[in-house]
Amino acid sequence: MINFEEFYETFKECIECRKTLPESMRNNGFTFYASRFNDYKYMIILQNPLYNKERHKKEKTESTGKSIQDRAKIHQKYFLEWFLKGNREKRRGQNYRFIERFLDLLKSNGLISYDDTPGYLETGFFNDFYVTDIVKYWGATGDITDALLKHSVHHLIDEIINVRPELIFSFSTRVWDCLYPIGRDKFELSPIQGWGEIERHSDLERSVETLANVHGHLFRGKYADGIPFHLIPLIHLSKNARYNLIRDSYFNCLKEGLQNYPAIMQENQ
Repeated sequence: MINFEEFYETFKECIECRKTLPESMRNNGFTFYASRFNDYKYMIILQNPLYNKERHKKEKTESTGKSIQDRAKIHQKYFLEWFLKGNREKRRGQNYRFIERFLDLLKSNGLISYDDTPGYLETGFFNDFYVTDIVKYWGATGDITDALLKHSVHHLIDEIINVRPELIFSFSTRVWDCLYPIGRDKFELSPIQGWGEIERHSDLERSVETLANVHGHLFRGKYADGIPFHLIPLIHLSKNARYNLIRDSYFNCLKEGLQNYPAIMQENQ
């Protein structure tokens, strides 16, 4: 176990990270939304920071020279803008509608508590959720190579080991493609309920590796000391991915995955 500052410095000085970065990303900054490892129940894993070239210029200017704690607050602010933009003007864009439904499902299952979504996002969200990306450097999604993802997932595993979340939500096919194989070997990650589409496949292992087959399903892993944790893999939160890659409702699948979680956690206590 290491503290966040040690992890941060190790990441910042990682030579292999620089070697695997595409040329287009080598002069870009990187994002951490947290400044500590402890006291988180939940983790959200994304592929890479939500990228906008002009926005990141501002973000880099604001965060350069700041402490780890102040940098995290700046990155949190820009992360939340992606969801809250539009809601403030009462337009309720699709990003806001997504996070509103996602959080409401967690609330209805007793995982989190809040009065209103915008207020929770701005004051409570980053206290409950350790948010991270596999690739932490800024860059266009199309520039992110498989080699970069394969290397970067090892930093993510260090985060999981040190944060020790009770429940992880991973988003996107490429995240699952990286996370599941190493999670299976490192944490004995395996599905525990609701096979759905998986039951139709004779090759069970190959089926689990395909995100569209396991979207919303509850998986169990365990840390080195035997303490269990759980993970729900999800299709990318973009509208196109949600509508094109799964037949059933995105949120109905997630609802099914969450239904048994509170009871399972009581059994573990």
